[in-house]
Amino acid sequence: MRNARTITILFSSVILFLMFGCATPEQNTPDIVDVPYVANNNANRISEDETPETPYNNYPDDESDANEAMMATISFAQAYGLTVNEDGLIEIIVPENLLGGRTAEATADSYIAMGERAQAILTDVFANADGTMTKLQTLEQLTLNKYNMRTFSMFHEREYVTTIKDVIFTDDEMLTEITVLVDSYRYIWHMLERTMIQGALVVLAGTYQILNGAAPDDWHVTITVKDYETGEIVSITEFPHDDMFTIHIGYD
Repeated sequence: MRNARTITILFSSVILFLMFGCATPEQNTPDIVDVPYVANNNANRISEDETPETPYNNYPDDESDANEAMMATISFAQAYGLTVNEDGLIEIIVPENLLGGRTAEATADSYIAMGERAQAILTDVFANADGTMTKLQTLEQLTLNKYNMRTFSMFHEREYVTTIKDVIFTDDEMLTEITVLVDSYRYIWHMLERTMIQGALVVLAGTYQILNGAAPDDWHVTITVKDYETGEIVSITEFPHDDMFTIHIGYD
């Protein structure tokens, strides 16, 4: 009988590959920005042929349009408890435990190196002295980022994924509870697909909560893995925890 193996992985590399290596912004552009308490949502519409080429394309030229866009951003930020800086950009603080095991400096550098692909979802990114990372986003970029988080979490829809059969957002609003259906025997030995669920999905869900206004220290997610045929529970894991960047392959 094979014994369990323990492997520590830098999840941020896997996540960046899944987000930018397997999809383009044009394939994942939502029609409407979801802005609560804003009467005129037309100011926030993203057409399918207007994917930004540079981070500055989100700024309107007309002063009245700029004021309207700023008010929409402020209204959105207030509704979700987010901060808007003096340039009208939403500040997102990503905690260390959502950086996938890498430093804030390394993660920020990875975004910058991606150039235009990353510019679709952020205007600027930088590391902070306390080990966290700040992303500066327009309202449109933040909305696209949230949309992508949900889309990229659907690992079972990828052709090369064979053991993950479904990903169900039990808590559909904040993604604090997720159920994953798997081919349990094959899944426990499959390092990449275990990494997708125990690493990438966790970071995606936690970051989604941050984008929805959760404090950096308050994000949490419980992932329940079940056999897709029998319904038998394979594992129930609460995140974050101290060993969250280690994958155990096989039976414990």
